[in-house]
Amino acid sequence: AVSLHGRRYAVADILDRWHGEGYRYFKVRLDDGAVWLLRHDEWDERWDARPLAGPGASPPGPDGGGNTLQGGIR
Repeated sequence: AVSLHGRRYAVADILDRWHGEGYRYFKVRLDDGAVWLLRHDEWDERWDARPLAGPGASPPGPDGGGNTLQGGIR
């Protein structure tokens, strides 16, 4: 599960995953049908998220960047 904007969503499916230097990426479909790109910073142990498509996908955070996740994927 992931927590976005104070709401908890179940991860219905992991559509893709890959590694970058210092990061792990996950393309996921949430229980509301929205598709998100999740990025895990392996050095800082932080998670960020960007909506890609589907119902429930909200725009990026106010600074134009990603949304910070609380707790990552569970």
